[in-house]
Amino acid sequence: CEVLTMLYELVGQYLDIYNMDIDEETKLDTIEALGLDEEIETKAENYAMVIRNLEAENTAYKAEEERLKKKRDTNTKKIEWLKRNLQGAMEVTGKTKIKGKLFTLSVQNSKESVIVDEASLPKKYWVKKVTEAPDKKGLYDLLKEGKKVKGASLQENRSLRIR
Repeated sequence: CEVLTMLYELVGQYLDIYNMDIDEETKLDTIEALGLDEEIETKAENYAMVIRNLEAENTAYKAEEERLKKKRDTNTKKIEWLKRNLQGAMEVTGKTKIKGKLFTLSVQNSKESVIVDEASLPKKYWVKKVTEAPDKKGLYDLLKEGKKVKGASLQENRSLRIR
């Protein structure tokens, strides 16, 4: 990507000048004479345009994923309905196997499933599920108030914002 390469090169040139063993004013004059600040700002603007385009594509992809998920869910429900109807028809007519040109259909027993009446099931058959996780919201509030908590600290984060 030309946009990315150019920014990398410009920053490299900028750092080369900045790391020279010359006074600050000469560094700034050299950077200004080469127009590096303006070029970097232009490239930064181009980066922002690329980022916005990619974000827009992601929004479109997410919408398409949701649309396709709805279609898949609808198909899944149709499949279940069709299977129930077909199985019901076969059972009512006593046909446990139908051999066709393309498919062989059969109704057979499968693994039993457990049906539970939770209200009458004795407690000894229950399983406790416990999950533990740090209370980050509570810790944040305490640390923000200036309190010290062993094993927890606030970390300042920096992120790029494009407006």
